[in-house]
Amino acid sequence: MVAGVVAAVTLLAGTGAALAHGGFGPFGGPGGGNQTALLNDVAARLNVSGAALRKAVKDTVKAQVDQQVKDGLLTKAEGDKIKERVDNGAVHVGVGPAGVGDLGIMQAAAAYLGRTGQARRWARAASAVVPDHAASDVYAAALEALLDAWGGRLRAAHQRGTLAVALAAQSGLPAHPEIVLAQLALATVAREQDRLDEAARRLDEAAVLLERGAPCALLGVHAAETALLALARCDPDAGLEALLGHRARRATPPPAVAARLAAAEARVLASTGDLASSAQALERAPLVTPEVAGVAIRIAIEQDDLRRASSILDSWPGVAEPGPALQRTLWLCIVEDLDGRDEAAQQRMPPLVAAAQEEGHVRLFVDAGHHALRLVRTLYHGAPSPYLRRLVDSPIPPPLPDSRPVPSLVEQFSNRERAVLRYLPSRLSNAEIATQLRISINTVKTHLKHIYRKLGVDGRRDAITAAERLHLL
Repeated sequence: MVAGVVAAVTLLAGTGAALAHGGFGPFGGPGGGNQTALLNDVAARLNVSGAALRKAVKDTVKAQVDQQVKDGLLTKAEGDKIKERVDNGAVHVGVGPAGVGDLGIMQAAAAYLGRTGQARRWARAASAVVPDHAASDVYAAALEALLDAWGGRLRAAHQRGTLAVALAAQSGLPAHPEIVLAQLALATVAREQDRLDEAARRLDEAAVLLERGAPCALLGVHAAETALLALARCDPDAGLEALLGHRARRATPPPAVAARLAAAEARVLASTGDLASSAQALERAPLVTPEVAGVAIRIAIEQDDLRRASSILDSWPGVAEPGPALQRTLWLCIVEDLDGRDEAAQQRMPPLVAAAQEEGHVRLFVDAGHHALRLVRTLYHGAPSPYLRRLVDSPIPPPLPDSRPVPSLVEQFSNRERAVLRYLPSRLSNAEIATQLRISINTVKTHLKHIYRKLGVDGRRDAITAAERLHLL
């Protein structure tokens, strides 16, 4: 494995066993120049202090070494020796062509700090230094796949992730550690495109590799993605279980991974209606990422605080990546629609949907909830398409348990009426709704008459609009 790859794996994944048995590390070495000068240069390029970067790197490596001691991958004596070497600055990057170590460190540090654009550029540069090196090619493709998946470049992420898996198989490296990155990227893509069974399979394959010796950063990514998949399957309890299981390991993931974990936990908690705990989970995020900002906006909207939601939109992070830009535009449409500026929202929706369709996004809209799906339905009724139909037909996320019906709604709905009401935004017929609820079609029609009367409307479409405004959906 070339020096740049080793540096990146050590910094992001914590290869304590490698440090114990040969001396890899993120602090320079042959071909890497003076350690202090190199890290200061990286810190300057990332616009952080050199001291802060050195401390963060050391603390993370030592925490990951402690985790590997706990997991039985290192003895306590080996772990103590590694941490002593880290404190003394005596850990070296492995041998390799001049410059690869520098590029690997910069790429790893950028990813560690959530600077995906810089990480992407330096990963490509490090791969170009040593062309046709199997492990280097696998790592570069796998890392870029994960960065692409997080950045919303779903098609590119799928291509690069598939390439990394194929390269590893062709090179006799099917169990190469970096394949975990590729599997996590492919799982993210599958979930975002609502191919949930494939996402589960990819996560299972990644789990097998992680069981052989799991760096805490990748364990954190796996836990977050597992929680998001559980949420997509309407099983928030399973999502919380995955996140709590990871927290029990007492690992210290890099900031970008810690932010992803916090955002995942906040999303799961928000789906249960526990907005206070959701907000507390966001406070643990060391970085304000698009995922963190998205949950914060949802909380603000559920609390009827459009001013705060607009403020978050004004400082939205990561708009250089297409995925975060799409998220911001969607939330902007939702805020405008709720604020009575529905014409502005309707003008933004067609180009947003076109860009999302290009990448195959589905969860982007579904996970944003009923406000987003209402905008999608309006667009579908005016200009139907197979893609919009797929979004409209997506399983309806349940309303938040603490959603408050408008007080002026004098007549309360029965449980069965609310059950029928939940199916109205779908394109299911009355007969299909009856089948889903295991009641007769005549009973469905009776419930619909009561629903229309209580909402003061004459038909299904108006009932959907009124119910959403009254927080009944």
